[in-house]
Amino acid sequence: MKRWSWVGCVFAATALLSPACDQVPPGHPGSSPYPITRPSFRAISGTPNCRLPLANEIKGSGGFLDLGSGSFKSDANSLGSWDAPMSTWVPVPQQAISPEGDQYADVRYIGGAAEVILHTLKPLGEKSILTRPGGTLVVIGYTHDGVYVEHISSKGTAIWLLDPQHSTSSIVQTQSTNSVYWLAVSGGYAWGDSHTIGSGSPHSLLRLNLRDGASSAWLPPQAPSFTLLGFTIDGAPVIALFSLTGVGIGIATSQFTIQEISQFPANPGFPSAHSDRFGIWFSNGQSVWLYSGKELKKVAVSEGGSAADQGSGGSTPARGPLDVAGPCIPA
Repeated sequence: MKRWSWVGCVFAATALLSPACDQVPPGHPGSSPYPITRPSFRAISGTPNCRLPLANEIKGSGGFLDLGSGSFKSDANSLGSWDAPMSTWVPVPQQAISPEGDQYADVRYIGGAAEVILHTLKPLGEKSILTRPGGTLVVIGYTHDGVYVEHISSKGTAIWLLDPQHSTSSIVQTQSTNSVYWLAVSGGYAWGDSHTIGSGSPHSLLRLNLRDGASSAWLPPQAPSFTLLGFTIDGAPVIALFSLTGVGIGIATSQFTIQEISQFPANPGFPSAHSDRFGIWFSNGQSVWLYSGKELKKVAVSEGGSAADQGSGGSTPARGPLDVAGPCIPA
């Protein structure tokens, strides 16, 4: 699950980055001054017959991996996420796209103020639905309730719920300190990274019930560092757990219960996890993996970039690997 600067930041390998990292310059979404290297892939037999969208924050770096044939077709418009209902690319993570796919929300900064912008795809249009004079705004979810936004400032953190139709807003939850960074909304809950500042205590996964405000820790007290990657199709958190013995990928099926689906001796480099009818997809730019309920399997591997796409001036790698950008499209 991505958390970019235009809607947050990508998660770090062993801990969560500050939401203000790695911003794309305002007015230049996804722009890159360097030639783009586009990969080719080889699919492994037994994979689903579908086309998987892959992208990152650099426009034109991604495209579609046809798992049936193993071919990769680059797309000059690829950026952020594939909005399946609208059949178009949008420059935000999936969590910032409306359930119907006809709108998405992002954040821009003008004159020291942070502003949430609602973009409508049909018909094309945009409007401001929240402005805050200081701090950082992060879109953490777009559900049938509305747009959930985290506001991070020197006074602490807060979750706002925005009504996209009437441009009204209300505060759902506040914290007097920056001890919780809210990451995403799923299944009626906000999920966050909780820790005690200055104590050296480990980070914990916190669940907030958006209906009654009740919160609870979902990792054991001595759990290793974690990264929230995404959610199952039923809304359970998919996490990476980092320890001295390796990195485990698991599903938080209930409080203090982690169903491990794979163990790696080192960080596999998955920025996020995406769930659809086929299972849970992962990509680190070099390989694509699928968990279909039994085991995590590698379903495709990258065979490097195409020299024809690199340009005469050489190439510089994009800031993030090609990540799964949406559900796999049945052939």
